[in-house]
Amino acid sequence: MVRSVTFEPMTPPETMALSGVRILYEPSVFGGDGSETRKNIVFVVPPSVVAHVRELEGPIDVARLCSCIKGDALKCKVNMDRVRIYDSNNATTQPPDFWRDLAVNALVTVKGTWSTRAQTGLSIEVHDIQLLDDKPPECPFPVLLSEVACAA
Repeated sequence: MVRSVTFEPMTPPETMALSGVRILYEPSVFGGDGSETRKNIVFVVPPSVVAHVRELEGPIDVARLCSCIKGDALKCKVNMDRVRIYDSNNATTQPPDFWRDLAVNALVTVKGTWSTRAQTGLSIEVHDIQLLDDKPPECPFPVLLSEVACAA
């Protein structure tokens, strides 16, 4: 089955700085095999960002809207081979091994709207990420994990 997707660019594109947001999930592709370079990344964002994105989605027909906002989460696209990663001292660095629950600053661009026969939504792409955490939080249950490992 071939799905036709059209794209309407936003002129000019709008860049937003997301400050002190958290990454909700590991970057991934639904139904992917792990080799993809263009992935979804989801940030937990403040209410002001949610309101602004909803405003940008305003002209889209509600019956066709595929919102990039779910609660306080904002879904964006990220090209893993092109995104620029910085550490907390603004020096370029390698991507982290684990993304989930990291605090970051991110620069994202609302590029326009995509449409299929049934749905329409915003195209938001991440191009810069500054890692604010050195590592993901440690497991709060180390004793329980060692007890399970011993019991097995």
